[in-house]
Amino acid sequence: MQDQALNGEFIAIESPYRGGEKGCAEYLRKTMRSLFESGHIPLASHITYTSVLDDQAPVERHLGIEAGFSLYRALGSRCRRLFAIQRGWSRGMIDGLEDERGRQRYTNAQRPWVKGWPPSTQKQVIWPSHMPFIVAQDYATKELITIAWSKDRVYLRYEDSGDQYYMEVK
Repeated sequence: MQDQALNGEFIAIESPYRGGEKGCAEYLRKTMRSLFESGHIPLASHITYTSVLDDQAPVERHLGIEAGFSLYRALGSRCRRLFAIQRGWSRGMIDGLEDERGRQRYTNAQRPWVKGWPPSTQKQVIWPSHMPFIVAQDYATKELITIAWSKDRVYLRYEDSGDQYYMEVK
């Protein structure tokens, strides 16, 4: 990595990681490196806190998730979320969507980013109008994406192309 100044924008990464699931840690590291190379300051509480908390113990998992969210909230408008979805969605990422929805309601938080095209399990879908949602932005193309969710599925609608997909939550 060459000498490079960080632009001061903190990026809170939401990606699947539960228990260091195979391939997820490497994907997270690559995402973090990419953000560093772009001058951002990546935050990945799930890779940090799991080194001291047991991700398989529900109470400790919840403590780690809440600690990460508290950090993101403390940074306020200087912190943007990035939903890295190439490896799918996890329950912790759904918690991140809920937290982001609350942030958008009460602050002028920047739109979160979505990085990576959904896995090949994507399916065309009729848009669910009765679910909570947020508006995000594609990290690469800057296209707006509406994200709606339930306990078991995440729905993505790419506004420019009109493509709509859903993905099962792991």
